[in-house]
Amino acid sequence: MSRKSKTSKGILGLPKKAERQVFVFGRFAEELPSDDSDDADFTILEGGDKQKRQKNAKTRKCGKKAKSKTVSSNKDGEGEKSKEKNRIVQNDYRKTASKKKAKLVSSTDNKDIHATTEELNQTMNNTSVSTCISSGWTELIPTEILISIFQNVIKSISGSSVPFLCKMSRVCRRWREVAIEPVLWRKVDLSSSCVIKASTGTIERLAPSRLTAVTELSLLGWEKLTDKGIQTIGKHCKQLQSIVLAQCRSLTSAGIASLADNCGQLKMIDVAFTKIDITGLQHIVKVLGCQLENLSLRNCNRVQGESILPLIQEHCPNLTSLDLSSTNIRKLCVEKLQAGCPKLKHLFLVNLLLTSTPVCKTLINGKKPNGFPELETLGLPCGFIGYDQRNDRFLDRILWASRNLKMLDIRGPNTYSHDGLRRLPASSLEQLYFTNSASFSKVAVIVEKWHHSLEVLDLSQNKTVEDEDMELLKNFGMPKLHTLDLNNTNITALGLKSVLNGCPNLTDLNLSSCRGLPRGVKQRHQGEAVLKLPQRLVDSMQLSSDSE
Repeated sequence: MSRKSKTSKGILGLPKKAERQVFVFGRFAEELPSDDSDDADFTILEGGDKQKRQKNAKTRKCGKKAKSKTVSSNKDGEGEKSKEKNRIVQNDYRKTASKKKAKLVSSTDNKDIHATTEELNQTMNNTSVSTCISSGWTELIPTEILISIFQNVIKSISGSSVPFLCKMSRVCRRWREVAIEPVLWRKVDLSSSCVIKASTGTIERLAPSRLTAVTELSLLGWEKLTDKGIQTIGKHCKQLQSIVLAQCRSLTSAGIASLADNCGQLKMIDVAFTKIDITGLQHIVKVLGCQLENLSLRNCNRVQGESILPLIQEHCPNLTSLDLSSTNIRKLCVEKLQAGCPKLKHLFLVNLLLTSTPVCKTLINGKKPNGFPELETLGLPCGFIGYDQRNDRFLDRILWASRNLKMLDIRGPNTYSHDGLRRLPASSLEQLYFTNSASFSKVAVIVEKWHHSLEVLDLSQNKTVEDEDMELLKNFGMPKLHTLDLNNTNITALGLKSVLNGCPNLTDLNLSSCRGLPRGVKQRHQGEAVLKLPQRLVDSMQLSSDSE
């Protein structure tokens, strides 16, 4: 089919003539001009004189007119003559411009020459800057400055390099080169909440390229991670000091223990909810020994309870954090633990079914226990009913030397008395969780002893907490308290008013299941809702009185 016989159709399917269209698109269409580079009259002009630019513009118009005449003459068969005229116009323009330039240079004195030279130098500098900008504005920022900016951003957000560096590497090629610098990949959180696929293959790709300089690595929730991934970490991450393997249920005890051989700088290891057994734990504490500072064995049920504490007390004297929650430990000698780990700052013994807590006044080597003088956090909550090991004596044996205690968690069934709380040496307690067994005398001791320092107070699940307890908060005043949990207590609107008057800086107040409060108030209030609570309380009380 010839080109003439072929008809084009519009968007409605009707025949459309090509000559009536502004632009014809298709295989037989003529190419559109992209710029003036194909124009015979297009020349790059030099100089910054205003008169020159005006004359150049007029000359260009003349060139366009000459070009249009050339096109028309081509149609009439006079193409050669029009091209000759076009060349004559261009030559005349070049000759005129060169003569004016020579005349200008000859008539310029030394001062003008000096000024012209400065202008040229400035023009060259501006040209170099514009060249850098055109190639990318990030080229103007040194690599050290970009690295420092990225480091500050990482610290200000989550503290982890991921996913921040992953997003920055997609901005441009320059930022990608900076984002893969090993110095930025010191702290990496690849927990299961991250967008990265949690698998052994991911570790095999990341470890040789990104994690060679990592010091803190979190793989929390990587249930599909196998021993092969741990071997890759041990091979490439020689500077690793902290690793979180909690809930990595596909790992074997031998695979976890191999980290102690390959990562000799390890100081912190979290193997909560894993399959580690006593053999793997024994290898870790013997190899790492004195350098181990943080150990978490939460809910490691395969480790024999009677063997855990002797291993730790013998080989880990520099431990500062120890979590033995929900393990099989049934016997706990506090004094031996204090002698073996005197530097403990954080101790968690949550949900331990303790059947025996023998007292050991003198140790085998004749050394007397010095308590936990550096202890700041103690977690002793227990959900088991019927065991009275958590009493005043037990609490005093642990905390008699802990003057710097900041957080105390004693939730659950216990037999602590108000005298036992009064004897605690901590003078600036900041967080206290005391549920299920609070009374007016105990609340009175708590408010009187720590009203000036408490920031978080949990009195939930205490039916004995009433309005008179809240009156204590009003009388003593608690200026630093920002979080108060009164869930399932017997306070009324009067007690709530006392709380609001005595705690001016509250930002989190839990009033759920408080049956003595009116509807609309029995919930958790946070942020601005706490500020609006007094007016809301008045409205609720007025509404209830109107309904009656």
